[in-house]
Amino acid sequence: MNEVGGRACAGQNSAFSRLLIEVQGDDIRAGQAALNLAHLIRPDEPCADAGYRHDFDKWLGYLEHAQQTGNPIAQAYFGQMLLEGRNGVQKDRNRGLILLNAAFSKGSSSAALVLAKNYLSGEHVRRNVDLAERIARGGLTFNPTDRQRRTLERVLADIAAGN
Repeated sequence: MNEVGGRACAGQNSAFSRLLIEVQGDDIRAGQAALNLAHLIRPDEPCADAGYRHDFDKWLGYLEHAQQTGNPIAQAYFGQMLLEGRNGVQKDRNRGLILLNAAFSKGSSSAALVLAKNYLSGEHVRRNVDLAERIARGGLTFNPTDRQRRTLERVLADIAAGN
């Protein structure tokens, strides 16, 4: 599905049509199609050259659909938006934590990063250094990006320093 999303972003109409067909289900494949469609019309309009413009309601609908199918990328992203009340999404701390924990349980290093930082700082959640450390260590096993790895290691260094 990611390859199809890339072709759609490049302007290939058949790829876009395929995403529209795939998104009709409620399985993980439909969730990936929904995530690709959300990417095509996200607020910063990465695919504007192919004619896709931001549509807030559709964007949010595709993200919601993707997270409902259990897509961990969508769960982490949507969970963070809910936790922080950003990108035009009304803050819902409890639902945000549920989605972030669901994504973390599926191996999302993005969710690990958000959760570890929040539990260490006490922002949006009650501060819990032990939980922050466990989550950060778990996130390091999830094949994080270099940036995510550095940030998770920084969380662990702050914990070791007593911060």
